[in-house]
Amino acid sequence: THLSVHEKPTILKLQFLYLIDRHTHPPASQKIMSQLPQHVISQFRDKIRYSDRYSDDQNTYRHVILPKALKKYLPSADTLLTEAEWRALGIQQGLGWEHYMTHSPERNVLCFKRPLYG
Repeated sequence: THLSVHEKPTILKLQFLYLIDRHTHPPASQKIMSQLPQHVISQFRDKIRYSDRYSDDQNTYRHVILPKALKKYLPSADTLLTEAEWRALGIQQGLGWEHYMTHSPERNVLCFKRPLYG
């Protein structure tokens, strides 16, 4: 269902549209968590590779290389993962890391950063 150009949206109508959209287009985390069996995570957890950390004057960076078998569970390369989403894939790292980029030639290479101070 959609709003017509002349229809004034009500809060109830907007909430309904939001719920419909969330149901028909679930966030990546729901896709990852619902399609990724726990035995797959445990099978590949020890095959996840973490780069050394490198820094500039604002952030610390690292990239994480997931096994290629997990690529089918990843969203498109232009979608950034939340902490819950990347943890659902079996990535383990401390607090404060943010997924900021996917290496487009290889979708299984995820780039992370966290502020040096703050």
